[in-house]
Amino acid sequence: MADALLSQLTEEVTYSSQPTIGALHTHIDLVKREFPAVGWAEQHRERVKGRFESLKSAAADPREIRTAEVDWFGAEELLFLAKKAQSGLLDEAYERCLPAEIQVIRIGDSYFVAWPGEIFVEYALRLKKLRKNTALITYANGELQGYITTKEAMDKGFYEAGNSFFDYRSGEILIKETIKLIAQLDR
Repeated sequence: MADALLSQLTEEVTYSSQPTIGALHTHIDLVKREFPAVGWAEQHRERVKGRFESLKSAAADPREIRTAEVDWFGAEELLFLAKKAQSGLLDEAYERCLPAEIQVIRIGDSYFVAWPGEIFVEYALRLKKLRKNTALITYANGELQGYITTKEAMDKGFYEAGNSFFDYRSGEILIKETIKLIAQLDR
């Protein structure tokens, strides 16, 4: 079995005594999130908390209860951020996060991409689909005070979306700018 696994791992590996090596980076602005009105965020928190309490009192599946509890945490964070956004106190946090740095390091036919922050896996999978032999490293060159989520996570109010400073479209910007850097390294 070990031999079969080893052959799978090394089947596509190309060895070179003189691999192409290169690196590029850029700084970009990401799309700042528009936070809801404080009143809406308060109502949302109460709805989400109510769902959690309802599931808990009904002795629902523990996984479903935990998901609802975490969503409640996200709703609390969303309310906090909505209040900060309304008062203008998020501007300083954005200044610390932006511009965001993207790095791409090429070694042979492989690309190592470094993005700041915690990024939903969907963006990494999309990048890998667009460019074979690409590995994404996150929390590199800084953090973004929360997640870069997907539109679905934002629309459904998942926990991670509640504490995200940036709009989900920022993930697409990261991919687009990364592909540009890889194209430059391909020349």
